Amino acid sequence: MGRKFLSGVSNPFLSGNEGQVNPAIMNLPGHTSRNSRRLAAAAFGPRGRFGTNRRPFEEQVADNTIITGTPKTVLPKIRHVLEYLRPGSIFFWDGDGSMTHDDSMRSLRLMGEEVIPAVREMGKELGLNGPFEVDSATGKPYQDTLAAAQVSQTAD
Repeated sequence: MGRKFLSGVSNPFLSGNEGQVNPAIMNLPGHTSRNSRRLAAAAFGPRGRFGTNRRPFEEQVADNTIITGTPKTVLPKIRHVLEYLRPGSIFFWDGDGSMTHDDSMRSLRLMGEEVIPAVREMGKELGLNGPFEVDSATGKPYQDTLAAAQVSQTAD
């Protein structure tokens, strides 16, 4: 199923998800300048090919760049990534590619019912706070920051 996710025309930035930059997306009016288009052409080449960024599917699965499988098989891999990187945010991309509608719906259902709830629990176990739970200036939970601000205001 994971291999199907990488093929098809569902990603608007890539033509067929095969590494060809879609020129319509890269040259949106008001979002680009001549200089930025020149720099993009230099980086991606005349045909918009990413070149060496394109790695074999098996290699990406082996190093957890892509995590695919059943909830039972992906959860230990996700936990490993959470333990190693300790991110404040994690994004899942699902139900895309050249899968059938039924495959996409099944994948989305499993993600919502099994994977995401389990990942939330992992985050709690590992003490991973999201960006809206911790004040980035102090590193303390927002409740502590708000309580300190209220004490400061009443002391004035």
